[in-house]
Amino acid sequence: MNDGFVKLPRDITNWRWFTDANVLKVYIYLLTKAAFKETKWKQLTLKKGQLITGRKKLAEELDLSENKVRAALANLERTGEISIKPTNKYSIITLLDWGKTQGSDYFFTNKPPTNHQQATNKSPQYNKEKKENNVKNKGARAREKKYDYKNGSIDWSQMDLIIN
Repeated sequence: MNDGFVKLPRDITNWRWFTDANVLKVYIYLLTKAAFKETKWKQLTLKKGQLITGRKKLAEELDLSENKVRAALANLERTGEISIKPTNKYSIITLLDWGKTQGSDYFFTNKPPTNHQQATNKSPQYNKEKKENNVKNKGARAREKKYDYKNGSIDWSQMDLIIN
């Protein structure tokens, strides 16, 4: 599960553990290793935001002592960022706010704004000035590069006009 990405909110700099390097390191590691979809492991079903690990493995992978890992996990559990369900062989760690930050609605939905949204976000004065400028520069605008914003492509037949 090393492909893909996780979302890291900009306001993490305001998070209570941001200045504690060990807690931050452990939390980001847990975030990157947590299941992003329901996953089967042996007889267990891991939900989104859960992972199976242990203190020794975390200490080895993060180059921290087991005591530092234990303290970081205890801090995260005490403040409600994670829950830990220990067994005699491993622990199931759940990132409690995983859905809040990793869900598709937290940042963006990959949908461009509609024409209605764009029209209502612009002032009437701006639209009037833009229309007047378009009339004055109609010939010049025809020679400018053509860019299809919806598909993100350039009309390459106009490239010689762009370069010159």
